[in-house]
Amino acid sequence: MSKNDLRQSLKLTRSNIFDRAKKDIAIREALFLFLNENFANLKDIFIYESFCTEVDTWGIMDEALNLGYNIFTPKVDKDFNMSAVCRFTGEQAKLAPAITITPLLGFNEKLDRIGFGKGCYDKYFAANPSTLKIGLAYFEQHCNFCKSPHDIPLDFIVTPMVILKSESNIR
Repeated sequence: MSKNDLRQSLKLTRSNIFDRAKKDIAIREALFLFLNENFANLKDIFIYESFCTEVDTWGIMDEALNLGYNIFTPKVDKDFNMSAVCRFTGEQAKLAPAITITPLLGFNEKLDRIGFGKGCYDKYFAANPSTLKIGLAYFEQHCNFCKSPHDIPLDFIVTPMVILKSESNIR
């Protein structure tokens, strides 16, 4: 199956996930517990603004603000290059935020992700290798595929039931 065909299949899978609101809450709780236990000193988060059937990030951003995090969201130019901008001022981040939370359509056992196919996050990760790469997903999005040469695996994926860690993660 081609990656584009897999993307279409994964969009359908994600749209049919049962009990999404409860799973979103479980993901949010697991994410902050994980960050507090392992990366409490990192307070800059670059996070997508969820839409449609993506794991909800609006509640995550609200909680992050209450916990003192600085929130940055994506700004994508016409060439699909992405930068982090302050959610409130629109100013571009001077340094890459320490934590990047990324959407995904699917992921495999090596924590490679399938996104929407524009390469925005892979380009961003290549330009900012020190950022902690965390995906948010429902476990139903797990699938088998071979990564492309430009794909950059995530460090962690937070699901409602488990946090997956990359084998190559040395943090």
